[in-house]
Amino acid sequence: ERSAKLGSYFLGLLKTLKHPQLREARGMGLMLALEFSRPLAKDYCKRLMKAGLLAKDTHETTVRLAPPLIISRAELDSAFAVIRKTLAELR
Repeated sequence: ERSAKLGSYFLGLLKTLKHPQLREARGMGLMLALEFSRPLAKDYCKRLMKAGLLAKDTHETTVRLAPPLIISRAELDSAFAVIRKTLAELR
C-alpha cells in the first residue's frame, strides 16, 4: 500500500519532466522508468551517478528507477530535483 502511494506520487512528479528526447515516464509502485526516444540511457545514468543518484540503464533507451521501499516523500522530492536538474543538462 505504501509503495503504491509513494510510487503514484513519484510517477506524478516524473510525468511533469520535459525534454525533447524524453518519450515517457511510467511505472507501478516504486518500480519506475524513464524512456528516451534515442539511446541516451547509459549517459543519463552516468550523469545521475555523478550527481549522487543510482539508476539502471536498460535497452539503451530506458532508465529504471527503483528506490528502496523505506524511502520517504522528502527523499523522493530530493531525488526528483536531481533527476530534473540532470535531465536539463542532457543533450
